[in-house]
Amino acid sequence: MKSEQNQLSFSVWRLLRLSSFQIGSAMGDIIVTSIWNRMMISQFGIPAMPVSLLIALRYLLSPLSLWAGYRSDTRPFLGMRRTSYIWLGRGLMVLSLPLLGWSLMRFAAVHELGNNFDGLGWVLAVLSSLLYGIGTLISGSPYLALVRDSVPKSRQGLAISTAETVLIIFFAIVGITFSFWLKEFDPVVFWEMVLATMAIGGFFWVFSIWGVERSIRQQKGISLEEELAAVAQQSSESSLVVTMRRI
Repeated sequence: MKSEQNQLSFSVWRLLRLSSFQIGSAMGDIIVTSIWNRMMISQFGIPAMPVSLLIALRYLLSPLSLWAGYRSDTRPFLGMRRTSYIWLGRGLMVLSLPLLGWSLMRFAAVHELGNNFDGLGWVLAVLSSLLYGIGTLISGSPYLALVRDSVPKSRQGLAISTAETVLIIFFAIVGITFSFWLKEFDPVVFWEMVLATMAIGGFFWVFSIWGVERSIRQQKGISLEEELAAVAQQSSESSLVVTMRRI
């Protein structure tokens, strides 16, 4: 059998398409970690500590990323190793954004009444942060694994660095765009940003990976079962090497 490197060719278009996934990632992260928290703290006078804890919630749940990466390596979900996990996670992120908007509207309403506490607002904020954080963690590792799988071994470093570079670039682009879009708090404008993030981000999360996993297997000339068997064999060989080295 030919090696994976001989079977899988490097495609610039496929890499750029996969990297466009990060446009939605940048939009979601900016609206959650920059716009929402700025409005909460500076506009409504909410203490920074609880807001920061909500933003940091996904880092407290970071072991989920390891679990999701392992599951996508060994347990297909809906007939796919990577794609289904990615779309599950990004679906949770899309669902979290309206909750984020509703929570901000609740705090805006009580702020006008001279208060800065709203129980339902905090429930919505916590639920939104949980969904967004879990979605990010479930989809992040499988996405990077898909990027790695899409190129020969000699180009895997280039592929990962390209995807991460696109994310960094769009952090700047989206941050500047959103800052001009929402110069002062306006509920209508904020909802426009939320809906734009859901629509544009959702589009790139689907477009960037649609059919990629299947095309990779077709190019390799292997089935899902054969791919899983190869992963199990590599894992077994790695464990044997580690054991031998310890001996």
